[in-house]
Amino acid sequence: MNVNKQKNITDVFNNYFLTIAHDVTKKNVSNTTDNTTLSINNDTSMHFMSQAFTTKYPYMSSKPTITKEIKNIIKVLTAQNSQGYDYISTKILKIRSSFMSLPLNYVCNETVSTGILPDRLKYSIIKPLYKKGGGS
Repeated sequence: MNVNKQKNITDVFNNYFLTIAHDVTKKNVSNTTDNTTLSINNDTSMHFMSQAFTTKYPYMSSKPTITKEIKNIIKVLTAQNSQGYDYISTKILKIRSSFMSLPLNYVCNETVSTGILPDRLKYSIIKPLYKKGGGS
């Protein structure tokens, strides 16, 4: 797989995090030592994980957001000039919230109702930060 494309990178991360809990649980539950299966102690985190992934999740429902909620969320953001990959600062977002809250509301509701996050929202910039005293 070509991991140089942004979509492929996000898909690789997504697939990893979707399967890691299942893989860890599967490995630890069936882990053997000296040809005997290890039992999972009820006090361990692995017991919790094995129970969490074998029981059904409760039904969840959500109400659609409304434009007023989006405006209120934008209102409490700290106004800054820094921008993300979309070149929109929180300062501009706050100034233009009456125009931007309707499309943002639509995207939020569509994402929740379909379970599909738009590809452009899967983009991120990852920058390693140097920490004092770490490494040579």
